[in-house]
Amino acid sequence: MKPFTITFLGTGSAVPTPSRNPSSQLVKIDDFHILIDCAEGTLMQLNRFNLSPMKLNYILISHLHGDHYHGLIGLITAMHLNGRTNPLRVAGPPGLYEIIQLQLKHADTTLRFPLIFITLTEDFPQVIIDETGFSTECFAMKHRIPAWGFLIREKIVHYKIRKESIEQYGLTHSEIHSVQKGEDVITKDGEIILNKLLTFPQPAARSYAYCSDTAFYPELASAIRSVNVLYHEATFSAIHAREAKATFHSTTWQAAEVACLAGAKRLVIGHFSSRYQNIEQLRLEAVSKFMDTVSAWDGLVLSIE
Repeated sequence: MKPFTITFLGTGSAVPTPSRNPSSQLVKIDDFHILIDCAEGTLMQLNRFNLSPMKLNYILISHLHGDHYHGLIGLITAMHLNGRTNPLRVAGPPGLYEIIQLQLKHADTTLRFPLIFITLTEDFPQVIIDETGFSTECFAMKHRIPAWGFLIREKIVHYKIRKESIEQYGLTHSEIHSVQKGEDVITKDGEIILNKLLTFPQPAARSYAYCSDTAFYPELASAIRSVNVLYHEATFSAIHAREAKATFHSTTWQAAEVACLAGAKRLVIGHFSSRYQNIEQLRLEAVSKFMDTVSAWDGLVLSIE
């Protein structure tokens, strides 16, 4: 099984601290590298954790608050200066492409590589990545400005066939290839041989959801049902629910509630306000409502098994 990992590059909110950069994550799946959000300092974080920006295939920007995209132009320019020629696909809100082009224009910079922009819309669900081994779709968040969450889902593309099935049913080369792609077999007599009778049980497809920034929004549960790992912002402690509501952010308890409603397997909380020194206390608040909760830190690498 191929690795499916998330490296947390920035786990703080708008104001950075000595130990926490604002939002950014690198997801590796099926030989692809996907950067989610790109706060100022993301390039430094990639270098710090020995991750090459030249390997990035996609960049996803959730919304246009600066702590989620102010590092983007610097990252794009660095790839240009380092001689990148491979296309880079950037998905983001309406207006982001205009911002990038304006910055490049006034810097008199013509990129050496194609920059392909995917505009996030409010038509849900919107599939923004559809590769052989995985797909990514976006969904609405509840924030002060339009904001999107992302769901990355693995595809099971190769079914392992039982050798005895080949002899038992006299499968042809063409039928074997079809079975390995997950298809049933229809014999010359019209009999349907189900794929599950011909192959070994498949591991469940893995999934990862990114939900930041958002106020408490129970409707998220339907978009991320049964996700393996849910990253949900927990900017505030449960005792600061009033501040969370006023700023369209979530508390630890609210993040845990969404995880429960969605039937998530694991919850990761982050986007912590710089006011909090004791992050473990925030994790314990969430654990009181959702047992399998991890508090993210810069440099954490989480593998989805």
